[in-house]
Amino acid sequence: MKPCQHSQARHQLRSLILTVTGALALAAGLAAAAPADSAVTIKLATAAPDRSVWVKALRDAADEAKAATGGRVQFKIYPGGVQGDEQTVLRKMRVGQLQGAAFMGQGIRLVCPDATVLQLPLMLRSEEEFQQSLRDLDANLRAAARGNQVEILCWTRQGFAYMYSKKPVADLDALRRAKPWLVPDDLFSETLFRAAAVSGISIPVSDVLTGLQSGLLDTVYAPPLVMVTMQWHTRIAYKLDFGLAYSIGALVVTGETWNRVAAEDRTKIQETFTRRLEDLNLLVHKQNEEADAVMGKQVQTLKMPEATVAEFRRLNEIVVHQLVGKAFSEAILKQLQESLARQRDPKP
Repeated sequence: MKPCQHSQARHQLRSLILTVTGALALAAGLAAAAPADSAVTIKLATAAPDRSVWVKALRDAADEAKAATGGRVQFKIYPGGVQGDEQTVLRKMRVGQLQGAAFMGQGIRLVCPDATVLQLPLMLRSEEEFQQSLRDLDANLRAAARGNQVEILCWTRQGFAYMYSKKPVADLDALRRAKPWLVPDDLFSETLFRAAAVSGISIPVSDVLTGLQSGLLDTVYAPPLVMVTMQWHTRIAYKLDFGLAYSIGALVVTGETWNRVAAEDRTKIQETFTRRLEDLNLLVHKQNEEADAVMGKQVQTLKMPEATVAEFRRLNEIVVHQLVGKAFSEAILKQLQESLARQRDPKP
């Protein structure tokens, strides 16, 4: 190769090196100028009213989780049902408009149908039975939710639901003459009402107070704190003093969103929300008692006759038979029955 050709080759090589180095420097500069991985924002909806104990607990947990993850995961809370009822919220989660929700009974049944067994009428007899049963079923319920592309972060407990009415309702005959609320598009509630030969009035939870005020409804069922929080207690005069079913809820996020969160951040978020909402569960238990005391000043308590208790237990068997394999699996029902058997007849 001639000297001039060597000189030209060296010049071309230097130009190539400078070009590559410059490109790398530009890329590094752009990377430094751009923000790090953008934060994962989780939009959560709930039917719980703003300023309620549920929403306060969610916001406190969200703030703590944001700090614990260094702002990599942030939460936006939509309270008061502003995103629609729980079916609407679930549809918005599936199309990505929302990433999660604090669901009550119906919402849980939609994303984790097997959780229905914990809400069957007269299935559970005490708070202790519920908590032990949930511990026994927890892993399988979470796995079932994942099969529906939903991650359960933690459970919430509203306590036993009671029946409240404007007129005395202490047996099935009186309930059949009443105008009870029926949760819309809910297989569980519809099956129960049909088995009891009761005609319910189906309206969204956000319209229940208006329904009571207008006379469209005269009978509702809910835990005491929910009655007071939603102001339903201002329109009723009687309480049937028998825990009909246990009310549960859960904080859930879509599987797609959860998988976008780094593993170490998932651990921090799970721990934060579990701890905060367990504190909420204890507070709700206390406030259920306080709500009972508030309503006791204006609400007359009715005792359920033993014959009616027996009728409700027969209804439970009918509902279980009709829903097993449809609303929940036979396997989860068997697991609950085994858990209850161990609790009610412990071996020495």
